[in-house]
Amino acid sequence: LEYASRNSIKSIDFEDGITHVGNYLFYYGSTTLNQINLPNSLQTIGSYAFNDCTALSSIDFNEGLVSLGDHAFEGCKSFPALPEFPDSLTTVGGYAFADCDGLQELTIPTGVTSIGNYAFFGCDNLRELTIPNIKLTIGSYAFGNCKGLRTVTLPVDYDTTGNPFGSNYTNERTDGVTHIYYTVGQTGVMTDRVSASNNTLSANRTLEYASKDSIQSISFAEGITHIGNCLLYYGGTALTEVNLPDSLQTIGSYAFKDCTALTGIKLNEGLVSLGDHAFDGCIGFA
Repeated sequence: LEYASRNSIKSIDFEDGITHVGNYLFYYGSTTLNQINLPNSLQTIGSYAFNDCTALSSIDFNEGLVSLGDHAFEGCKSFPALPEFPDSLTTVGGYAFADCDGLQELTIPTGVTSIGNYAFFGCDNLRELTIPNIKLTIGSYAFGNCKGLRTVTLPVDYDTTGNPFGSNYTNERTDGVTHIYYTVGQTGVMTDRVSASNNTLSANRTLEYASKDSIQSISFAEGITHIGNCLLYYGGTALTEVNLPDSLQTIGSYAFKDCTALTGIKLNEGLVSLGDHAFDGCIGFA
């Protein structure tokens, strides 16, 4: 029925008691479906369930929803600007919201433990992202190619190993962020971008590298004790403001090297160590 009427169905209602929406429900997409009403009993939405439902603009995710399958809402170009995801949600599948151009602000719920590869890739109009202080696995390119993203709040110890904000390639990276606010995370310690044991450079896997020429301000929350090395090793040509917490003890080597627009910084009482070349090349310093 769904396939036969995929370009005439305008709304779908699921009765209370339903716990699962099957995969491939609208695998071939719909140009007319604009409203989905989910029951409080729903726990899972299967893979490709509403893939390419380009007119979908109204959906309220119920408390009790646990898992969103791979590609569940990929290509839903009219997806709501400010979706509210329930705290019960634990898993966001790969490509689940890729190319959802209507999405403008996103707050990851505190119950989420896993975000799949490319989950929010290419959400062009996403402007603000908040990742809470939770232990969270973020897949490769999960927030890659979000060209409109400007403000990001995320834990200082977020995992960079999977290139969550894209790679060196222009069509894969999120490279226009202007403001970053780091929360304390699980440890208060930012991971060094270069491993001392094997000299492996992971700086190009980070948000800071991808947006190095657009970041204007960086703020660190109280409770953070270490800023990792090589944070902006390649320089931040637009960075003019860095706000440090009283709790900060160490700034790693090359952390702000070649941030040429940075004219000064207030170092906190309690700061113990500045790494080699931490502010080398900051020619704007008075």
